[in-house]
Amino acid sequence: MKLTDKRFWIFEVFVFLISVGIGYSMLYMEWDMYYTVIFLLCGLLSGFIAYKWFRKSTLRLSLSVWIANSLSVAICFLLPNLNKSTTHLDYLILFLIVYSLISLIPYIVVTKIYSLISK
Repeated sequence: MKLTDKRFWIFEVFVFLISVGIGYSMLYMEWDMYYTVIFLLCGLLSGFIAYKWFRKSTLRLSLSVWIANSLSVAICFLLPNLNKSTTHLDYLILFLIVYSLISLIPYIVVTKIYSLISK
């Protein structure tokens, strides 16, 4: 993988759009620049990790990008909120579970589209 490879950047744009799109659709009432940066960084990081090590098959790529994105979003949301009340953390964990479940199918679809485009 090279940073000048167009296929890598096409994949990164797809992952970024899915990450920010799902995040925006779930947080549209309280959206601000903080959430944009979190979902942007998590999308770019998970796309980089998945493309670098797990691009042998389409299913493996989509599952690895989904797991990496779900974990990075969970870390970015949970670390600043560890000292909050337990009710706040419960709702945050519920949000992260729902985010993970909702984002599985879009990542599978996007990696399938990416595999068709990159051939």
